[in-house]
Amino acid sequence: MINEEKVKFSKMLNTVNRMYSTTSLTGNDLGAWWYKLKRYDYNEVAIAFDKWTSAKEFMPKPSQIISIISGNLAYRYPKLDKPKIDPKLAFEKLKQLKDKLGWNK
Repeated sequence: MINEEKVKFSKMLNTVNRMYSTTSLTGNDLGAWWYKLKRYDYNEVAIAFDKWTSAKEFMPKPSQIISIISGNLAYRYPKLDKPKIDPKLAFEKLKQLKDKLGWNK
């Protein structure tokens, strides 16, 4: 998220909090949430909160929202095949590296 989205994020978080609690979030609470989620895209965060509020009966923790976002990202990026490693070639490369570092002396 970008700094210009702080107000929008704060409104969303306060709305979600009011769904689950009668206690308001403090400035420190909002700051902690922002710190944990600011590296994610606002739309991904909003989708994660929407999924949470559709399924859960309590206020999430930042780690729970991050888990939802991480799950969303897994669907966007295909899993890569495990690399095929030739043991003989790997051993030779390791030997070359040890020689270069002077570890074979």
